[in-house]
Amino acid sequence: DIMRWSLGVSDPEGWLDMPEVGWDWIARCDGPFKHALDRTKYGSRYPDQDSLEHRAHAAQFLKDLEDQMGDWIFEVPTIADFAFFPLFVSLPLLINRGSTRSLGRSFSTGFSVFLTQKRSLRSC
Repeated sequence: DIMRWSLGVSDPEGWLDMPEVGWDWIARCDGPFKHALDRTKYGSRYPDQDSLEHRAHAAQFLKDLEDQMGDWIFEVPTIADFAFFPLFVSLPLLINRGSTRSLGRSFSTGFSVFLTQKRSLRSC
């Protein structure tokens, strides 16, 4: 909501110009993925939940996202790409426990491109 509001005020790189499916990706990330990730990261808080099952759901989301991506989710950077960058904080948990394969080139490349594009960083 904060990103959408601030880009509504000023969106110099057109991050809000994305296909409708981008909003679906954001909703999946904020809903089912976050739910599964919380039950993976904080398994002791949910003793009646199977953290391995939730980890598998989170890993499937990441696989689906990786399958969608090239360097970006769509042809150019959009709000969806930047909304997902906080995922990188949680990804080592999934990878280091061996529950999913390496994220591969596309997801990590998109993040690398973001980090090296000073133009995009200025507009944040």
